[in-house]
Amino acid sequence: PVAVSDSFPQEFNPKDGATYALGYVRVPLHEAEFFMGPNMPPWARQLMMRSRMGQRFIPFYLHPDSVERLQRFIRRHGGIHYDRNAFPTSSPRSTVTWNRSGSPRALAQKLSLDQEIGGLRRINDRNTLIRSAVTNHAFALIPEAEQRRMHMRFMAEPFQILGPGLDYGNIVRILPEEITNEHLLVVAGFASASKFPDGGAPLLVDMIARSGIGARKFIRDKHLRPLVRAHLELAFRYGLPGANHSQNAGHLIHASS
Repeated sequence: PVAVSDSFPQEFNPKDGATYALGYVRVPLHEAEFFMGPNMPPWARQLMMRSRMGQRFIPFYLHPDSVERLQRFIRRHGGIHYDRNAFPTSSPRSTVTWNRSGSPRALAQKLSLDQEIGGLRRINDRNTLIRSAVTNHAFALIPEAEQRRMHMRFMAEPFQILGPGLDYGNIVRILPEEITNEHLLVVAGFASASKFPDGGAPLLVDMIARSGIGARKFIRDKHLRPLVRAHLELAFRYGLPGANHSQNAGHLIHASS
């Protein structure tokens, strides 16, 4: 996880397991600068393309730590409205959100957070949004059967929106269906190699012990070979060379493993 500055409110700190209300402003469709990819599910399209009193708009979600600094922006768009809850993941701005009314549909939203955290200004600038849209479109062209053959799943990023008058915006991510399977765990790469908060050994150590095949063989056959094979296929078959690191790659693990 990134280093969170002392000035960042603890109630939004991922380490504290924070959950908070997430609000949005209504951006009229004719003012919105956005991109929607071909793999945007219908239910997510309905969430991001709305109508009120005959006027179509897109909800532009705001990280709660940004609300006070964006009061002029909020007033210009008719105030802030709350309809989702959120909790942060590995970064304060990378969230999983769900409808406050109890709808089971959850998605991931990478919000812009105009604050320096870990030495970087944590916003999604225009170039970041463009890169997200292009990368998502490229991965969306890989047939589902090919993804299964490579034993890979991609977290789609089919929606990007730039805040009107701002130099940054947000990204919508679609959680893989496997994440709702109670028999599977989706674990980020860095999390599998990190100690538990109580000081317990990393999940990876437990997985090796349960495998009964030894650490060297487990790492080689269960981690390195599948990862390298997938990267080679993406690079040479689809022209998508990766820059992989442990925050972007995860493991799909059977809960009984």
